[in-house]
Amino acid sequence: MRFLKNKIRLAEEAAKRHTQSPKASDLQIQSEMEKSSIEFPEVTQMTKKNKVVPQKKAKGKKGKKEINPTKNIVINYGNAMASFALSKLAVPYLQSSVDKGTLDLQGFIEYLSSSKGRITGVEGLKSLLLITEEDNEKVASYKLAFKMLCEIFIKYFSVNWIIHGRVTNKLVYLKYRTRVLVRVQNPEQFTYIKEEK
Repeated sequence: MRFLKNKIRLAEEAAKRHTQSPKASDLQIQSEMEKSSIEFPEVTQMTKKNKVVPQKKAKGKKGKKEINPTKNIVINYGNAMASFALSKLAVPYLQSSVDKGTLDLQGFIEYLSSSKGRITGVEGLKSLLLITEEDNEKVASYKLAFKMLCEIFIKYFSVNWIIHGRVTNKLVYLKYRTRVLVRVQNPEQFTYIKEEK
């Protein structure tokens, strides 16, 4: 608080002295600032709207850890696909299976709602796509329906989700879109997505 009062007082004094000789007033303000032993932040820039914006420091190699942009791609895509499968947008795509009697819509929604929390990585998503010998007929039909909805989401809805969503590395998600689609189509070969160098 004292820092702001001193800064305001110095600015007012500078404005009064500006009518005198500018060089003398600048020297006097500078000497007063040195006496007050206040450390001022690094150089700032004034924007067009007169807002003070601090300049960014140059980061060295030892600064922050490098963030892998592909780290959470599978988790984010998996959660987005599960959310799409549980939404009203997915119902028309499931209607033919429901009409044939091969899929129980309410059971599918309950199964996916309870299983959505398992999507914490590649293995979790893979377990929702891959039909195993232990799965009964209902669970196998749910997994097939989810796989179909995942393909539809990636082909037709994922670009909108990437562009208008909260994803930070939009270009990376667009770039790896086809890789995720290939892995969804062949869940037995589902592997980790590695960043290309």
